Amino acid sequence: MAKEPKKARKAVKKIERADKKAARAAAKRADHPVAKAVAVVGKFGDQPPLLALSAGVLAMGWWRGDRRTMRAGARMLAAEAVSIVLKDLVKRAVTRTRPHLLVDKGHYELRFGGPHDGPYNSFPSGHTAGAVAVSRALAREYPEGDLPAYAAAATIAVGQIPASAHYPTDITAGAAVGYISEWLVDQAVQAIDARLERAPHGAALGAGGEETPLVIEPVEQPERHLAIV
Repeated sequence: MAKEPKKARKAVKKIERADKKAARAAAKRADHPVAKAVAVVGKFGDQPPLLALSAGVLAMGWWRGDRRTMRAGARMLAAEAVSIVLKDLVKRAVTRTRPHLLVDKGHYELRFGGPHDGPYNSFPSGHTAGAVAVSRALAREYPEGDLPAYAAAATIAVGQIPASAHYPTDITAGAAVGYISEWLVDQAVQAIDARLERAPHGAALGAGGEETPLVIEPVEQPERHLAIV
C-alpha cells in the first residue's frame, strides 16, 4: 500500500517537469507573431468578455423574438456562471505559481492551501473553463456551429501558454471544469424541458392544486321563426 502514494508522487513530479519544460519553451517563443496573436485571442476567455458575449446573445434573441437564440444566451450565461464557481473552489484548494514566476524568477510551488492571489492561483485555467463551458452551451442550441465554437475555445486555451499564464495541465483541468459546468447546466435545462412537456394542456388548476378538466358547455341559441306577411 505504501508504494501507491510513492508512485503517485513520482507521476506528479513527472508531469510537473513536463509542464515546466513547456512553459520555458513557450516563453522563448513569446515574441513570435503567431504566439502573440494566440495570446491576444486568449484574453477573450476572461470573465467580462464571456459574460458580455453571453448576455449579448440573450439580448439579441429577446430583441428579435428568437426563442432559440434566447435559449442559447441563457445557457451560455448559466454555464459561465457555474464554471466561475467551480474553478474558484478548485483555486482556493490548490496553490500553484504561474509560469511567469518560474520563467522570470525561477520560483515554483504546488501545494494545497493559500495564498490565493493572482500569481499563486494558476490551477486550473479559468479562461479555459469559461471558454469550454460557453462554447458547448452555444453548440447545444446551434450544433451546426459547433466547430467554430470549439475552435475558438481551443485557441483561447492554447493562448494561455505563450502568455505565461498557465501550464498545460492547468488548461486540461480548466477544460474539465468547463465541460462539467456545461453538463450540469444541460441537465437542469433537460429537467425543466421535461417538466414543461408533462404540463397538462387544456386543464384548469382546481382548489388545493388539483387539476380539473376544463369543461366547455355549448351555448343554446334562441329559436328563430320566419314571419310571412
